[in-house]
Amino acid sequence: MSSLSMIPEFKRLDGSNDIVHFRAPTVADCRNFASIPESSEQLVVTQYLSDLQVPDKRRNKDISDPKEWTDCDRMLALFWIYIATQSSTVITQSYFCQHCDQEHGRQMELSSLSEQIKLADAPMEQAIQTPNIKQGFIVPLRGFAMEHIEDLKNFRDSHMQDSKEWAIAHTDMRLYESAYRLRFDDDDKEKTEQEQAKARFEYLLTLEPDVQYQPLAIEIRQAMIDMHHGLPTTFIEGELNLITPEHKCPNKEGSSSNLLLPFHHNKYFPAI
Repeated sequence: MSSLSMIPEFKRLDGSNDIVHFRAPTVADCRNFASIPESSEQLVVTQYLSDLQVPDKRRNKDISDPKEWTDCDRMLALFWIYIATQSSTVITQSYFCQHCDQEHGRQMELSSLSEQIKLADAPMEQAIQTPNIKQGFIVPLRGFAMEHIEDLKNFRDSHMQDSKEWAIAHTDMRLYESAYRLRFDDDDKEKTEQEQAKARFEYLLTLEPDVQYQPLAIEIRQAMIDMHHGLPTTFIEGELNLITPEHKCPNKEGSSSNLLLPFHHNKYFPAI
């Protein structure tokens, strides 16, 4: 049996200083994680980041639970493994240019995004400042939240997009994103994370839209900017997107476009 091939150690950037040791994926991993649908990405990411850990390299001999990692660290870990183990990490992006009304394409070296990995500008917990809101804290999304939000997105998409059912499910998904980003002092810690989020979701439903919820949503958005760590990303309607370097329009001097690259986690699993 061949010895495990290790990749450079991975350090979580959420302030935990947790160091994780990953082995390189094998053909067996390619087989186990083949044809992962986008509808179950988050669940599989948890399993993948667990399976590739080498617990003997850790002081306590236990793996670090990816369900507890921030969405930023989960994404970065997947990217980290991919970049370290692929022979080629060049991708092609195509987009419609608003400057010259033509379609452009460019090749980009994904590993170049490593230069933009950053620490957060703020701790992973900030006290809620919005008036007339329960006392508590704003926190980033973590793995267990991402898995539930993925389920909510799948439920939403089981309805026609122009239907009332879709609109309500979409609103619920957005509210749960906020609910998972909050921790109230009176949360019942005896309940599961999902049960606590449901209680916070139900509390958000009681708020007045303009004078309570909107100011809170603005505070949450700003906190997420301050807490962001890892790769440059944006979270839009339940999906993560990489913010890639701007591309200059070849037809109009001085014009450029900032491009987003949807980060579909299943694209970063090993394949043969």
